[in-house]
Amino acid sequence: MDTQHRARSIPPCETCGGPRVGNLRITPGVGVHPSKQPHVFRPMSFLNAVACLNCGELRLYARDLPSLRQLTQEHPEWFTW
Repeated sequence: MDTQHRARSIPPCETCGGPRVGNLRITPGVGVHPSKQPHVFRPMSFLNAVACLNCGELRLYARDLPSLRQLTQEHPEWFTW
């Protein structure tokens, strides 16, 4: 394993300590939508995933976090706090 790859490595699984892989995308079209605003067709953010190769845990992360943060400030009524 080269030094550059190790610098970008993903920490072990928080549940079991197993190795995880990242840079996974969820099927196109799946994204984060506020359930209290069902008529929003464009997702606030698409999703990236990290999967544990030991226990299979899958964690989802917002790909466009700044946009998601901005929308929560502009429309707090869409979310459960």
